[in-house]
Amino acid sequence: MQSITHVAAVDYVPGGDFTIPRPQNYDYWCQYVPSFSLYPILSWYASDANDTSKLKEFTMFPNDQGIVSLWDYRRIVDPDIWTKPLNDGEVTLLNWALNDYYAGPIIGVSPEEHINDMILAAAASELEQMVDKICDLLGTPLEQTTELERQVMAAFGFGAVYGITHRDQLKEPQAHALSIRMLIKPFNYSEQQAVDFADDLIRVASDREAHPVMNTIIHRGIDGHRQFNQDDDEGLARNIQEILAAVQPERN
Repeated sequence: MQSITHVAAVDYVPGGDFTIPRPQNYDYWCQYVPSFSLYPILSWYASDANDTSKLKEFTMFPNDQGIVSLWDYRRIVDPDIWTKPLNDGEVTLLNWALNDYYAGPIIGVSPEEHINDMILAAAASELEQMVDKICDLLGTPLEQTTELERQVMAAFGFGAVYGITHRDQLKEPQAHALSIRMLIKPFNYSEQQAVDFADDLIRVASDREAHPVMNTIIHRGIDGHRQFNQDDDEGLARNIQEILAAVQPERN
């Protein structure tokens, strides 16, 4: 699904460094592979529009290897063509890669599907905000957490999924889909990893003997969701810090 989007005019300044901080969910989109592609959406390869069975390679700047230069592809100002250039460098247009929406159709869906998607989107956004809040309280960005910390936070988040499911009266398939969605974004698990992890969390949540520690973390996550919605930052911080201290006593 493609939409109309903004583009940015970009000037080239030799020797300049204008790198911005990585935006939220950078790792997720950096690794996201559309269903029709063999390569991530943010890469130097894409399916050839003339023959989708073939790959087309791109690069940023002009080269002598015959590789398509994205700079030339959308260049709108070449100072060589002007007697008095408008500026010292070249100008090209930067297209927003994600104006193609790959997650699913946005038209032609039934009212029931639309309502379901709206409910899940709102719940997923709430979970992302809760994870962001936890990371802020810990003083550690999610991408800088250890694998153990990420697993603990994901199990804690699954407790929040349980709270949302009970509050919004979600059906079992909706709760399952929400769990998988949370594990993919913001926790950045692959789709298969998310499915397997969600199944494990569901099993552990209903059987304390299967994994007593993880079961406890899930139930603490139910409390954490309540604390988040009540803006009880102190209680939420204490909750997650106690859990991390218990499973990883030497955490710095």
